[in-house]
This record gives sequence, C-alpha cells and structure tokens, in this order.
Amino acid sequence: MHTVKRPTTVAAIVSVVVGIAIPVAYMIMNHMSFTAQDIVYIVGMVVLTWLCSTLGYDTVMTAIAQFKK
Repeated sequence: MHTVKRPTTVAAIVSVVVGIAIPVAYMIMNHMSFTAQDIVYIVGMVVLTWLCSTLGYDTVMTAIAQFKK
C-alpha cells in the first residue's frame, strides 16, 4: 500500500474539492443559475479553504510535536 509522504498536500487537495463541491451543490440543489459573481465567490471560497486547511494543519502538527518533547 502506498503511503502519503506529504499530508499538507492531501489537506490542500481535500480543501479545494470541498471548496468547490459545497457551493456548487448548494446552487444546483436550489436551482440557482451560475453568474460571474457566483463563480468569483466559488474561487474565493476555494482559496480561503485551501489557506485555512494548510495553515491549520501545519499549526496543529507543530503543536503536537511540541507536546511530544
């Protein structure tokens, strides 16, 4: 079985998928049309979720490493 050597990359990929999937699913389920403004919001959501997940993951891993010492 292949192990993941860069968990930060996995966190970033998952956050991008979630950042795209949730707003798109919401818009489809509510029968909303996609406008240019909505697409800009979705791109912003992707950037923010990516930033939060990578920074959050690094912070948590640093804190765990400090507790182990």
